[in-house]
Amino acid sequence: METTQDLIPVIKIDEDKCINCHSCITACPVKYCNDGSGDHVKINSNMCIGCGSCLTACTHEARSYIDDFDAFLNDLNRNEKIVAIVAPSIAASFSDTYMNLNGWLKNIGISAIFDVSFGAELTIKSYLEHITENNPAIVIAQPCAAIVTYLELYQPELLKHLAPVHSPMLHTIRLIKEFYPEYSDHLVAVISPCNAKKREFTETGLGDYNVAYKSINNYLVTNKINLSDFPKTEFDNPSAERAVLFSTPGGLMQTAERWIPEIRQQTRKIEGVHSIYEYLKKLPPILLTGKHPKLVDCLSCEKGCNAGHFTLAKEKSIEEIEYFVEQRNLEVKKKYLQQNNQNQNLTKEKLEEIVNKFWKKNLYKRNYVNRWKNVDIKYPTEEQLKNIYRSMHKYSEKDIYNCSACGYGVCEKMAIAIFNNLNKPENCHFYLAKDSEISHVEIFKGKKQLSNILESTQEGYLQINKSQVIIDCNPAFKKMLKKNDLIGKSLFDFLDNENTAVLKEQTRIRILNKQTVYEIAFTNSEGDKVFCLVNGTPLYDDDKIFIGSFAMISDISELMKAQIELKAYSKDLEKRVKERTQELENSYTEIHGQKEEIIAQNEELQQQHEELIVIQENLKSNNEFLELKNSEINRQKNELIKKSKELDIANKELHGINIELDTLYKASKEIEIELQYKNDQINDSINYATRIQTSILPDISTLKTLFSDNFVLFKPKDKVSGDFYWWANIESHTVVTVSDCTGHGVPGAFMSMLGVSFLREIVLREFITTPGVILRKLRKEIIQVLKQKGTFGEQKDGMDMALISINQETLEMEYAGANNPCWIIRSKTLPEVEVLHPDKMPIGIYEDMKPFTTKTLQLFKNDQIYLTTDGYADQFGGKDNKKLKMANLKELLLQNTKESMTKQKELLESKFEKWKGKNDQIDDVLILGIKL
Repeated sequence: METTQDLIPVIKIDEDKCINCHSCITACPVKYCNDGSGDHVKINSNMCIGCGSCLTACTHEARSYIDDFDAFLNDLNRNEKIVAIVAPSIAASFSDTYMNLNGWLKNIGISAIFDVSFGAELTIKSYLEHITENNPAIVIAQPCAAIVTYLELYQPELLKHLAPVHSPMLHTIRLIKEFYPEYSDHLVAVISPCNAKKREFTETGLGDYNVAYKSINNYLVTNKINLSDFPKTEFDNPSAERAVLFSTPGGLMQTAERWIPEIRQQTRKIEGVHSIYEYLKKLPPILLTGKHPKLVDCLSCEKGCNAGHFTLAKEKSIEEIEYFVEQRNLEVKKKYLQQNNQNQNLTKEKLEEIVNKFWKKNLYKRNYVNRWKNVDIKYPTEEQLKNIYRSMHKYSEKDIYNCSACGYGVCEKMAIAIFNNLNKPENCHFYLAKDSEISHVEIFKGKKQLSNILESTQEGYLQINKSQVIIDCNPAFKKMLKKNDLIGKSLFDFLDNENTAVLKEQTRIRILNKQTVYEIAFTNSEGDKVFCLVNGTPLYDDDKIFIGSFAMISDISELMKAQIELKAYSKDLEKRVKERTQELENSYTEIHGQKEEIIAQNEELQQQHEELIVIQENLKSNNEFLELKNSEINRQKNELIKKSKELDIANKELHGINIELDTLYKASKEIEIELQYKNDQINDSINYATRIQTSILPDISTLKTLFSDNFVLFKPKDKVSGDFYWWANIESHTVVTVSDCTGHGVPGAFMSMLGVSFLREIVLREFITTPGVILRKLRKEIIQVLKQKGTFGEQKDGMDMALISINQETLEMEYAGANNPCWIIRSKTLPEVEVLHPDKMPIGIYEDMKPFTTKTLQLFKNDQIYLTTDGYADQFGGKDNKKLKMANLKELLLQNTKESMTKQKELLESKFEKWKGKNDQIDDVLILGIKL
């Protein structure tokens, strides 16, 4: 029967100690029970076989066993009725005092103590009965709980070959329940070498406490209890003979050999995680050939149960471990011989009689469960596998290193883990190297491009320290000053007194964190003035201390020269116009005076003419005189006409001069407009990126209108950020989100602009407030606008996001997440961080896209909600220069839960800066907190 019944955890993880080194995955024989996709490796207990290999492999003490010692001791103190069964391996851990241990157990209240070695004798009887009755082709031994769980999970086709009887421990418990009625109602504590045994007890309902040798020893040492102070105490069941060897590799075979001498030649003895599971994987085809043993005597631990993960003998040599078990074997053999007059046959008969007394048909029968459905592993198609390899920067066969650094041994298994969201490409050693190489190339290209721009631009670029010493400059600035060796020179060396005062005043302004545009004149190496338009920006160090300035410098000497020439020309033209105007005015006055004189003369002539008419007849002799006078008058008239024409010409010339002056004035205005436009362009280019980022994000002060107690801790790695926050209110619903886009700086800011734009469309125009629907629609828009097809070589741009929608009237909250969780600290319970887990997929193209899950829960007044990206937790620092980690961030929030949100922000920022120290900030940081 197949089932997906949960398996009880037998190994626990300390997230704070796990450094995600993958040693546990390397040691694990089944691999995919480990989830390495986060900042620590988690265990899926439903796929874990409980072998404990990871306990030995982990050198950081991040993994430890789970046992029931505390519950066992507490129940004893409450006077619960308990019996104990003790495994044969006890002799390897408490070598000289294991019988004294029985005395201590009786002393603390144990009612009776049974030796599992005798249960092993019964187990051999059950094996032989099965072989005799059913004549199976092969019998796989089942004392090892890890191997049983492995077969149930990963090779259920072999369950029919697994011995259909209980282990020695369960034989012993069945023995107690059936043949010791006085203890049938007692709880059973198993003094055990193995963490996996808890699974066996849970599955069969036999056995109540799995108590580790280590836990007992720790208790004895802590409480300064010496076992030698307690009497050596015998077990309450019959003594075993050679079955005391059952915990040693081959012990089952040696015990069976007493009854079937030829069994040794028909047995495969095999142990150790590196051997047994590979053996079992290859066994099915061997069974078809008939080239297989009758019995497989197998154990998961290399040194057998004597060195299980609960024991004190894990680090001992094989000789030291097995010596005390062998000594015990010699002692019990000697005891049996003494009781039977040194007669081997009689001893064998006596032992058989005792075993038969406590053996009963079907009493020790065991059924197994097919747990194949627990193994929820999907396998990618060939094309999907290629895409995963590409995400790992593996583009050809030569990139398939199979180096084992990831823990899986071969690249394909790592790719399968990634396909099942159990790991991520970043955990591939060669991915990191390749990614670093790609990043280096991109950075180099960026630097090269910037360098080319600065080298080729006609504008000058200059960086100076606070003392005005040149730190760096481009060729254009060197060309302006006609000097190449400018680095280390002071700007004051190239300024006269007037312009030195200008620079000092601008430095004072720059220290006040102000950006200005101003004119200054440098003196180049040839002594010529170079007039410049300077756009200066202040520079500060990490402590916000002024360290100098950066400036864009435009050479406006030609413009200034044109202005000077224009002013000189205008002044000269004005002078010429004045002179010509005065000359014309003088001419006009002269002409006007002659005209008056002519008019007066004309009047006189008229009078004379009248007189002449009167006296004409009398003065005929004077005709010649009159004709002369007439000629003079005509000459003067002609002169007057000539003067009038000259005045007209002068007026036309004056009009032309006025037109020329107007043209020059318009040209001057155009030059002035061009200078202003160029200055505006310079300012726009500097402020452009910052304006984009600022314009898309909501004003932080508006969050206070929605939640009176809140904070937003926002620390971009660069001037602009790939992380962004956004909120909006639709009727009674408030939608709040925090997102982490692909990349930092300008690329990340571009993604954030897309994210906010689409969120506005979805929430404010479509009136959608359900988080899962919002994320699904946002993913669709992102895929469409980026034209993502999921093809080879395509950039996997997107964003991780946590989004909540709170009904302000009912305080009911809905949440959906794309890789980013939501944390809640309740006001009505003991402080702890309640985690709403996200869907393991981004906002963007993904191999296995599913609808985003909307989770709904009821909030209460004073509950605190936190949304965060990974930048804060991923920051390296501290005394060991490690990541700060999400666990520490959650602990910090718990410590400060009684503080106001404003104070919490201050404490978080202080902790971050202290942790970071002198390290560079590695990612954008964004945490948003609200209190209802």
